[in-house]
Amino acid sequence: MKKFNYLILGNTGFIGRNLQIFLRQKKQKVLGFGSKKINLLSLRESRKMKKFINKKTIILYLSFNKNQSNANFSDYEKNIKMLKNFFEILKLSKPHKLIFFSSQTIYGENTNNNNTTETTIPDPTSYYGIAKYACERLTKIFSVAHQIPLITIRIPRVYGPGDDPANYGPTKFIDFYKKNKTLIIWGDGKEKRDYLYINDLNIIIMKLINKNFSGLVNICSGKSVSFIEIINNIKKITKTNFKFKHKRRTRPRVNHIMNNSYLKKVIGKYKFMRVEDGLKKLIYEKN
Repeated sequence: MKKFNYLILGNTGFIGRNLQIFLRQKKQKVLGFGSKKINLLSLRESRKMKKFINKKTIILYLSFNKNQSNANFSDYEKNIKMLKNFFEILKLSKPHKLIFFSSQTIYGENTNNNNTTETTIPDPTSYYGIAKYACERLTKIFSVAHQIPLITIRIPRVYGPGDDPANYGPTKFIDFYKKNKTLIIWGDGKEKRDYLYINDLNIIIMKLINKNFSGLVNICSGKSVSFIEIINNIKKITKTNFKFKHKRRTRPRVNHIMNNSYLKKVIGKYKFMRVEDGLKKLIYEKN
Protein backbone atom coordinates (compact mmCIF):
# COMPACT_ATOMS: atom_id res chain seq x y z
CA MET A 1 0.00 0.00 0.00
CA LYS A 2 1.42 3.37 -1.01
CA LYS A 3 1.89 5.96 1.71
CA PHE A 4 -0.03 9.20 1.30
CA ASN A 5 -0.86 12.15 3.45
CA TYR A 6 -4.62 12.37 3.95
CA LEU A 7 -6.42 15.63 4.59
CA ILE A 8 -10.04 15.33 5.73
CA LEU A 9 -12.19 18.44 5.47
CA GLY A 10 -15.22 17.86 7.65
CA ASN A 11 -13.62 15.48 10.15
CA THR A 12 -16.00 16.26 13.03
CA GLY A 13 -19.05 14.69 11.39
CA PHE A 14 -19.96 11.03 11.69
CA ILE A 15 -18.38 9.95 8.38
CA GLY A 16 -15.31 12.19 8.58
CA ARG A 17 -14.57 11.22 12.17
CA ASN A 18 -14.76 7.51 11.36
CA LEU A 19 -12.62 7.86 8.26
CA GLN A 20 -9.94 9.61 10.28
CA ILE A 21 -9.90 6.83 12.88
CA PHE A 22 -9.89 4.14 10.18
CA LEU A 23 -7.00 5.67 8.23
CA ARG A 24 -4.93 6.11 11.38
CA GLN A 25 -5.54 2.48 12.27
CA LYS A 26 -4.10 1.67 8.84
CA LYS A 27 -0.95 3.60 9.84
CA GLN A 28 -1.74 6.42 7.42
CA LYS A 29 -0.72 10.00 8.11
CA VAL A 30 -3.99 11.90 8.53
CA LEU A 31 -4.87 15.49 9.29
CA GLY A 32 -8.45 16.65 9.73
CA PHE A 33 -10.22 19.97 10.00
CA GLY A 34 -13.72 20.96 11.02
CA SER A 35 -15.29 24.40 10.72
CA LYS A 36 -14.06 25.42 14.19
CA LYS A 37 -10.43 24.98 13.10
CA ILE A 38 -10.74 26.22 9.52
CA ASN A 39 -13.86 28.07 8.42
CA LEU A 40 -14.12 27.55 4.68
CA LEU A 41 -16.57 30.44 4.46
CA SER A 42 -13.56 32.69 5.04
CA LEU A 43 -10.92 32.78 2.30
CA ARG A 44 -8.41 34.07 4.85
CA GLU A 45 -9.11 31.07 7.11
CA SER A 46 -9.04 28.68 4.14
CA ARG A 47 -5.51 29.78 3.25
CA LYS A 48 -4.29 28.01 6.40
CA MET A 49 -4.71 24.72 4.50
CA LYS A 50 -2.15 25.55 1.83
CA LYS A 51 0.85 24.35 3.84
CA PHE A 52 -0.74 20.94 4.40
CA ILE A 53 -1.30 20.18 0.70
CA ASN A 54 1.33 18.79 -1.67
CA LYS A 55 1.60 16.38 -4.57
CA LYS A 56 1.27 13.40 -2.19
CA THR A 57 -1.87 14.65 -0.43
CA ILE A 58 -5.24 12.96 -0.88
CA ILE A 59 -8.03 15.32 0.13
CA LEU A 60 -11.39 13.98 1.29
CA TYR A 61 -13.95 16.77 0.97
CA LEU A 62 -16.91 16.26 3.32
CA SER A 63 -17.45 19.89 4.36
CA PHE A 64 -21.10 20.79 3.94
CA ASN A 65 -23.44 23.21 5.63
CA LYS A 66 -26.65 21.83 7.19
CA ASN A 67 -28.27 18.46 6.78
CA GLN A 68 -30.86 17.29 4.30
CA SER A 69 -34.06 18.04 6.20
CA ASN A 70 -33.72 21.71 7.11
CA ALA A 71 -31.45 23.26 4.47
CA ASN A 72 -32.56 26.51 2.79
CA PHE A 73 -31.31 28.83 0.06
CA SER A 74 -28.86 30.50 2.41
CA ASP A 75 -27.29 27.11 3.12
CA TYR A 76 -27.03 26.49 -0.62
CA GLU A 77 -25.11 29.75 -1.04
CA LYS A 78 -22.79 28.91 1.86
CA ASN A 79 -21.94 25.53 0.37
CA ILE A 80 -21.05 27.13 -2.95
CA LYS A 81 -18.91 29.74 -1.19
CA MET A 82 -17.03 27.11 0.83
CA LEU A 83 -16.26 25.19 -2.34
CA LYS A 84 -15.13 28.36 -4.13
CA ASN A 85 -12.68 29.18 -1.31
CA PHE A 86 -11.45 25.60 -1.37
CA PHE A 87 -10.75 25.89 -5.11
CA GLU A 88 -8.69 29.02 -4.49
CA ILE A 89 -6.37 26.99 -2.26
CA LEU A 90 -6.09 24.16 -4.79
CA LYS A 91 -4.92 26.69 -7.37
CA LEU A 92 -1.93 27.32 -5.10
CA SER A 93 -1.27 23.75 -3.90
CA LYS A 94 -2.19 20.85 -6.18
CA PRO A 95 -2.98 17.54 -4.38
CA HIS A 96 -2.38 13.98 -5.55
CA LYS A 97 -6.11 13.25 -5.61
CA LEU A 98 -9.44 14.72 -4.50
CA ILE A 99 -12.37 12.68 -3.19
CA PHE A 100 -15.69 14.52 -3.20
CA PHE A 101 -18.50 13.09 -1.06
CA SER A 102 -21.82 13.49 -2.84
CA SER A 103 -25.15 11.93 -1.97
CA GLN A 104 -27.98 9.75 -3.18
CA THR A 105 -30.18 12.83 -2.72
CA ILE A 106 -28.98 14.18 -6.07
CA TYR A 107 -31.19 11.52 -7.69
CA GLY A 108 -34.23 13.08 -6.02
CA GLU A 109 -35.75 12.64 -2.58
CA ASN A 110 -39.26 12.60 -4.05
CA THR A 111 -38.34 10.66 -7.20
CA ASN A 112 -39.11 6.95 -7.42
CA ASN A 113 -35.88 5.15 -8.35
CA ASN A 114 -36.00 1.37 -8.57
CA ASN A 115 -32.62 0.94 -10.24
CA THR A 116 -30.38 3.93 -9.56
CA THR A 117 -27.10 3.70 -11.45
CA GLU A 118 -24.36 6.24 -12.15
CA THR A 119 -26.17 7.09 -15.41
CA THR A 120 -29.53 7.80 -13.76
CA ILE A 121 -30.52 11.39 -14.50
CA PRO A 122 -30.15 13.59 -11.38
CA ASP A 123 -33.38 15.14 -10.11
CA PRO A 124 -32.62 16.80 -6.73
CA THR A 125 -35.70 18.14 -4.97
CA SER A 126 -34.25 19.88 -1.91
CA TYR A 127 -31.78 22.69 -1.27
CA TYR A 128 -29.43 20.07 0.15
CA GLY A 129 -29.68 17.81 -2.90
CA ILE A 130 -29.37 20.72 -5.34
CA ALA A 131 -26.32 22.03 -3.49
CA LYS A 132 -24.71 18.58 -3.52
CA TYR A 133 -25.24 18.23 -7.25
CA ALA A 134 -24.05 21.77 -8.01
CA CYS A 135 -20.90 21.26 -5.93
CA GLU A 136 -20.35 17.87 -7.52
CA ARG A 137 -20.47 19.35 -11.03
CA LEU A 138 -18.33 22.37 -10.13
CA THR A 139 -15.71 20.06 -8.63
CA LYS A 140 -15.69 18.00 -11.81
CA ILE A 141 -15.17 21.11 -13.98
CA PHE A 142 -12.43 22.43 -11.70
CA SER A 143 -10.57 19.12 -11.46
CA VAL A 144 -10.49 18.72 -15.25
CA ALA A 145 -9.29 22.30 -15.76
CA HIS A 146 -6.51 21.91 -13.19
CA GLN A 147 -5.70 18.25 -13.93
CA ILE A 148 -6.49 16.97 -10.45
CA PRO A 149 -7.55 13.29 -10.34
CA LEU A 150 -11.07 13.14 -8.85
CA ILE A 151 -13.22 10.47 -7.25
CA THR A 152 -16.85 11.45 -6.79
CA ILE A 153 -18.84 9.09 -4.57
CA ARG A 154 -22.60 9.07 -4.18
CA ILE A 155 -23.72 7.40 -0.98
CA PRO A 156 -27.06 6.52 0.65
CA ARG A 157 -27.73 6.86 4.38
CA VAL A 158 -24.58 5.79 6.22
CA TYR A 159 -25.11 4.36 9.71
CA GLY A 160 -23.31 2.69 12.57
CA PRO A 161 -22.30 3.23 16.21
CA GLY A 162 -21.80 6.94 16.87
CA ASP A 163 -24.26 8.04 14.20
CA ASP A 164 -26.69 10.88 14.96
CA PRO A 165 -29.85 9.24 16.38
CA ALA A 166 -31.94 11.88 14.59
CA ASN A 167 -31.15 10.22 11.24
CA TYR A 168 -34.27 8.39 10.11
CA GLY A 169 -33.36 4.78 9.47
CA PRO A 170 -31.50 2.11 11.48
CA THR A 171 -29.90 4.53 13.96
CA LYS A 172 -33.10 6.37 14.85
CA PHE A 173 -35.11 3.16 15.02
CA ILE A 174 -32.65 1.61 17.48
CA ASP A 175 -32.58 4.83 19.51
CA PHE A 176 -36.37 4.74 19.82
CA TYR A 177 -36.29 1.05 20.72
CA LYS A 178 -33.75 1.62 23.51
CA LYS A 179 -35.70 4.58 24.89
CA ASN A 180 -39.02 2.70 24.61
CA LYS A 181 -40.43 5.52 22.47
CA THR A 182 -43.10 5.15 19.81
CA LEU A 183 -41.80 5.56 16.28
CA ILE A 184 -43.86 7.20 13.54
CA ILE A 185 -44.03 5.27 10.26
CA TRP A 186 -45.40 7.23 7.32
CA GLY A 187 -47.88 5.21 5.30
CA ASP A 188 -47.31 1.46 5.24
CA GLY A 189 -43.53 1.80 5.63
CA LYS A 190 -42.83 -0.46 2.66
CA GLU A 191 -40.72 1.98 0.66
CA LYS A 192 -37.21 0.64 -0.05
CA ARG A 193 -33.96 2.32 0.98
CA ASP A 194 -30.28 1.38 0.81
CA TYR A 195 -28.26 1.72 4.02
CA LEU A 196 -24.47 1.59 4.15
CA TYR A 197 -22.58 0.51 7.26
CA ILE A 198 -19.83 2.99 8.13
CA ASN A 199 -16.95 0.51 8.06
CA ASP A 200 -17.97 -0.70 4.61
CA LEU A 201 -17.65 2.89 3.39
CA ASN A 202 -14.20 3.22 5.00
CA ILE A 203 -12.91 0.00 3.43
CA ILE A 204 -14.29 0.73 -0.03
CA ILE A 205 -12.80 4.22 -0.15
CA MET A 206 -9.40 2.67 0.60
CA LYS A 207 -9.98 0.09 -2.13
CA LEU A 208 -10.81 2.80 -4.67
CA ILE A 209 -7.64 4.68 -3.75
CA ASN A 210 -5.49 1.56 -4.03
CA LYS A 211 -7.05 0.77 -7.41
CA ASN A 212 -6.00 4.26 -8.54
CA PHE A 213 -9.61 4.82 -9.57
CA SER A 214 -10.89 8.15 -10.82
CA GLY A 215 -14.47 8.96 -11.78
CA LEU A 216 -17.99 8.72 -10.40
CA VAL A 217 -19.29 5.73 -8.47
CA ASN A 218 -22.24 4.82 -6.25
CA ILE A 219 -21.02 3.26 -3.01
CA CYS A 220 -23.97 1.17 -1.85
CA SER A 221 -24.76 -2.34 -0.70
CA GLY A 222 -27.24 -3.01 -3.49
CA LYS A 223 -29.57 -4.62 -0.91
CA SER A 224 -32.43 -2.24 -0.17
CA VAL A 225 -34.78 -2.79 2.76
CA SER A 226 -38.04 -1.20 3.89
CA PHE A 227 -38.75 0.58 7.17
CA ILE A 228 -41.08 -2.26 8.15
CA GLU A 229 -38.32 -4.79 7.51
CA ILE A 230 -36.02 -2.86 9.85
CA ILE A 231 -38.70 -2.93 12.57
CA ASN A 232 -39.28 -6.66 12.09
CA ASN A 233 -35.55 -7.30 12.31
CA ILE A 234 -35.34 -5.38 15.59
CA LYS A 235 -38.19 -7.48 16.96
CA LYS A 236 -36.47 -10.67 15.83
CA ILE A 237 -33.07 -9.70 17.25
CA THR A 238 -34.37 -8.51 20.63
CA LYS A 239 -37.29 -10.94 20.91
CA THR A 240 -39.35 -8.02 22.22
CA ASN A 241 -42.01 -5.71 20.88
CA PHE A 242 -41.18 -2.43 19.18
CA LYS A 243 -43.61 0.43 19.56
CA PHE A 244 -44.58 2.22 16.37
CA LYS A 245 -47.66 3.65 14.73
CA HIS A 246 -48.62 4.47 11.19
CA LYS A 247 -49.36 8.02 10.17
CA ARG A 248 -50.99 9.14 6.97
CA ARG A 249 -48.42 9.76 4.27
CA THR A 250 -48.11 13.40 3.16
CA ARG A 251 -46.09 12.60 0.02
CA PRO A 252 -46.19 9.76 -2.53
CA ARG A 253 -44.39 6.54 -1.62
CA VAL A 254 -41.08 6.29 -3.45
CA ASN A 255 -38.28 3.75 -3.53
CA HIS A 256 -34.60 4.69 -3.53
CA ILE A 257 -32.97 1.48 -4.75
CA MET A 258 -29.31 1.82 -5.73
CA ASN A 259 -27.38 -0.45 -8.09
CA ASN A 260 -23.75 -1.30 -7.23
CA SER A 261 -22.84 -3.21 -10.40
CA TYR A 262 -20.27 -0.62 -11.45
CA LEU A 263 -18.73 -0.50 -7.97
CA LYS A 264 -18.25 -4.28 -8.02
CA LYS A 265 -16.68 -4.03 -11.46
CA VAL A 266 -14.15 -1.53 -10.09
CA ILE A 267 -13.24 -3.13 -6.73
CA GLY A 268 -14.19 -6.76 -7.30
CA LYS A 269 -16.23 -8.91 -4.94
CA TYR A 270 -17.03 -7.42 -1.57
CA LYS A 271 -19.26 -8.70 1.23
CA PHE A 272 -21.31 -5.84 2.68
CA MET A 273 -22.61 -5.75 6.22
CA ARG A 274 -26.20 -6.99 6.21
CA VAL A 275 -28.68 -4.56 7.75
CA GLU A 276 -29.70 -7.17 10.32
CA ASP A 277 -26.08 -7.54 11.41
CA GLY A 278 -25.63 -3.76 11.48
CA LEU A 279 -28.70 -3.51 13.71
CA LYS A 280 -27.17 -6.01 16.14
CA LYS A 281 -24.08 -3.85 16.42
CA LEU A 282 -26.21 -0.77 17.12
CA ILE A 283 -28.18 -2.65 19.78
CA TYR A 284 -25.34 -4.39 21.60
CA GLU A 285 -22.15 -2.41 20.97
CA LYS A 286 -21.33 0.89 22.68
CA ASN A 287 -18.76 2.03 20.10
